[in-house]
Amino acid sequence: MLAILHKQNTKVMKKIILLLSLVFICSCSSDDSNSSNSDTNPNNQKYHITPPDWILGEWSDGQGRTIEFTKSNVTIDYYGNFASVDYQLNNYYEDGDTQLIQTQTSTTYNIQFYDSPSTKKIYNFIKISDTQIESTGLFKGTYTKK
Repeated sequence: MLAILHKQNTKVMKKIILLLSLVFICSCSSDDSNSSNSDTNPNNQKYHITPPDWILGEWSDGQGRTIEFTKSNVTIDYYGNFASVDYQLNNYYEDGDTQLIQTQTSTTYNIQFYDSPSTKKIYNFIKISDTQIESTGLFKGTYTKK
């Protein structure tokens, strides 16, 4: 009888050890490759824009349209309708390649991308002065820094 109990306890212990080993292996096998990316890309987004320093801030055309440039986004308030370039880049065309092209100089900033297979968005900004820019792509006009 004692031998039978010993055999059953051994089987139970083996199962417990096997189960704990499995839990340990699964908990240690997660892919941490994105962890180093989380500081620079907190939302794990595929596409990023980086407006130049000279354009950062909020700009208005005086007719109800404003464009705000941050270190990682461009937002547009078009008569109460809001658009975010970062959001468009990372959410609209999920199954395709947006083909992001971003160029900048000391007087120009351009962003081009597809937000659907047939719709290309083009934002072109030209520095007129430290307080004025001209938009020649979407949202055409002259904007003054607020």
